[in-house]
Amino acid sequence: MRLFIALDVPSKVQKYLETIQSKLQINGLSIAKHPHMTLKFLGEVKEENLNDINSALQEISFSPFELTLSEFGFFPSSSKPRVIFIGSIENEQLSELQKNISQSLPSFPDDHSFHPHFTIARVKEFANKAEIKEAVNGIKINPISFNISEFKLKKSVLTPNGPVYSDLFIYSAKDL
Repeated sequence: MRLFIALDVPSKVQKYLETIQSKLQINGLSIAKHPHMTLKFLGEVKEENLNDINSALQEISFSPFELTLSEFGFFPSSSKPRVIFIGSIENEQLSELQKNISQSLPSFPDDHSFHPHFTIARVKEFANKAEIKEAVNGIKINPISFNISEFKLKKSVLTPNGPVYSDLFIYSAKDL
């Protein structure tokens, strides 16, 4: 099964992100359903390893914290966009949580540095990049803040209509 660890956004932020996405109805963009922030991608995992992963994640302690949306960005770059995202303002508690998750699962090495973001859309090869940049530049992101009080171990099933996510375990913050 394909697993990752993520933060979901509250429904008010989800609605705001959907409003942003509705302004990006451009040929060649695939709008991301259920935006989330991936803290660690585990990839294909055998079911017999699930209990060990869950046990390791249960040991992580963190206090609730606040995230704030920042601005649009592109992966790998604005000149060759493959992903359009909205970042979050740098947050020490988020960085610490992500580091603790990575350290708790040493058998799943990180393949790149952590860049906190919520994927909004994927850019197809044939998309008009200039049109996409123009649309993105015309949208102002409100710096909406919201509380994070849990992270989730999620399962992803790839389908022709895009990935389908389900929550396997939820790990709640504790006041430290």
